[in-house]
Amino acid sequence: MLLASVQLWALALVPSLRAQVASTPAVVLRTVDAPNLTSRSARPTVELPIRADMVGASWVGATRGLQLRARGGDGQWSRWLDLEDEGDAPDPTSREARALRGRHALTTPMWVGDADRVQLRTRTGFAPVRDVRLTAVNVTGTATASTRLATRARSTAARVLGVASTDSASAVPMSPGIHLRSSWAAGPAIASPLYAGKVEGVVIHHTVNTNNYSCASVPAMLRGIQRAHQRSNGWNDIGYNFLVDRCGGVWEGRGGGIIRPVIGAHSAGFNTGTVGIALIGTYSSSKPTKQQLAAVDKLVAWRLDMGHVQASGPMTLIARSSDKFAVGTKITRKAVVGHRDLFPTACPGAVAYRELAGIGARAARLGGLKVMNVQPSPTIDPVTGEVSRLAIRSLTNARGATSVVSVERSSDGRVIATRSVTGIGVRLDLGDSDLRVDGALPRVWDLRVRVSATTPTLKARPALVDLAADYGASPGFAVVAPPAASVTPAAPAPDDQLHVGFTLATRASVGAWLRDPATGARAYTLVKSAIHDPALTPEQLDIGIPAAVPAGTWILEVGNEYDPAPGRSVVRSTVTVVR
Repeated sequence: MLLASVQLWALALVPSLRAQVASTPAVVLRTVDAPNLTSRSARPTVELPIRADMVGASWVGATRGLQLRARGGDGQWSRWLDLEDEGDAPDPTSREARALRGRHALTTPMWVGDADRVQLRTRTGFAPVRDVRLTAVNVTGTATASTRLATRARSTAARVLGVASTDSASAVPMSPGIHLRSSWAAGPAIASPLYAGKVEGVVIHHTVNTNNYSCASVPAMLRGIQRAHQRSNGWNDIGYNFLVDRCGGVWEGRGGGIIRPVIGAHSAGFNTGTVGIALIGTYSSSKPTKQQLAAVDKLVAWRLDMGHVQASGPMTLIARSSDKFAVGTKITRKAVVGHRDLFPTACPGAVAYRELAGIGARAARLGGLKVMNVQPSPTIDPVTGEVSRLAIRSLTNARGATSVVSVERSSDGRVIATRSVTGIGVRLDLGDSDLRVDGALPRVWDLRVRVSATTPTLKARPALVDLAADYGASPGFAVVAPPAASVTPAAPAPDDQLHVGFTLATRASVGAWLRDPATGARAYTLVKSAIHDPALTPEQLDIGIPAAVPAGTWILEVGNEYDPAPGRSVVRSTVTVVR
């Protein structure tokens, strides 16, 4: 009886033991300060506070010229590795960038493999550096003597119980075979992701790591990079949107959705509108593997197809930092660029950089029928936001394709105009008479363009472009002082007036009206429309109710007279008129 009880107890423990054995080793991160490097001959040895699989660095001084080597558990020193601030960073005005605190040289942690100490030196001809801070990261459960013992015990238990390691990831079944964040046990983001209006192109990087890593070690490497980017750099998440390993594995990096335009921290000044793809390894003198290049081709083709961008075409970006271009400069580059095209860096390495033109060309040929580079160019009234003319340009990749272009109202999906064009290029110019709805012109913040394309055998994924993303959002009308629930017409002030405060993001026409709640028709004009400038005009309406207004419940409408989208630049509320 006792033996049977013990057997049942042991069997009950197996699921719990399996879960513990299969758990991913915790990422351990420690920082340590290193001596200043005042000369080429100085080679300080720094003992790391933990056994490190990866080591990153930050310092004050020249962004290039620092070298590091590591001593492994076998007592052998590695070759000297070049450390360089590659410009992987958030845009300067973002919240993430404020965490850098003036440490303008940062590296992504590089794989050193079970190192207990490192040496530093400066390269010939480079200026001294100071305030060097090393970040030691352990991702394999070998940080300390106690964790090494626990890891060995877990490995032994895994063999006994037949538990597979959680580091082995299976790809999500989609075109480029992406391993999602769950497959490498990514930690949570510090803050919610931010999104751009659209994707313009991709920026290719390399992580400046060893090229001799095993495929099985990639999930651990990603956990280490993420932890360093968050804990050491203070960023929300890992900086890259995607990473590609030498075995052809494609990994989701920064969270927020693989098909959404997530703003990363991979190219300071140019994160908005670009997708950061990092090749895991160093490609200054070594070529990416065939598997790696093939995976990048598929990833670029798929991601730019999702963004309706021509992989072999151009992209236009606005500089948000002054590292290579003046802030605010509009630059045009290829849709597939290397980091060095946007930042003064050698990234993604000389050899990988020579592959970029081929990647763009091959990615353009992959996939089926595409709708690409939809460019609406409206003529906008700067005060009212009315669109009087709209030029539309677009591309397909098949001469016999028929493109259908629809201009729609964002607020209710109503189609304003539709045209069909056959051929690779689409060129349309719609005028005042084409765009009017019920006698009124549409507003730029309530307008979108939809383009679809078909051939006798193929159908493209439609592209939808919201004009507000490029040409300004709504005037941002918001009531900050709601009107009273009831009012007496023609009574002594203040009983006969409503005082409505509001805010505006841009100049706009603002008025006030009463609508009949039964019919929805506008019945009385209370305040005639007038231009309000948020910088010059007091943002308040003093609304009088005429004596002719009958008692009862009415809809008070305040905002832009012509905007058909309530809640965008019109605010409605219920007002009771009493005697």
